[in-house]
Amino acid sequence: RRSSDLELRPEMLEHLGLVSALTELTTTFGRVSGIQVERDFDASLPKLKPDTELAVYRIAQESLTNVARHSNAGRVTVALEGHRDSVVLRVDDDGRGFDGRMPEEHGGLRSMRERALLVDGALAVRESSRGGVEVRLEVSAAPTAEPVAVKS
Repeated sequence: RRSSDLELRPEMLEHLGLVSALTELTTTFGRVSGIQVERDFDASLPKLKPDTELAVYRIAQESLTNVARHSNAGRVTVALEGHRDSVVLRVDDDGRGFDGRMPEEHGGLRSMRERALLVDGALAVRESSRGGVEVRLEVSAAPTAEPVAVKS
């Protein structure tokens, strides 16, 4: 494997799945940034396509980078919620929010929107109920095989 392939798809994600990769990401983030991380991952999540898993991971990663750079937060929550046919990622901080103005759509925010669009996800970036910023991404689960009706 070339090192550029590893950059595109993190090894943790490849071998251990999305929850383990996000656990590792948030543990490292907390240690490096000093920001307290709360994880809230549903015990069972519907299966996602590999490109959708990667988009969820990268959007979580970019969201945490933005928290560290811009928010002045003391705490961030990273949540993964499973629904019947979708998965929702939420990254919610208690930082200073947008200071009354919405952020410009360039750099990290634009790349998050593009990643969401590529996997038909819905991305919302808004003021958090805790005063900071909430990033919410909803993606569809991988289609499961429907039972085939047998004609008699």
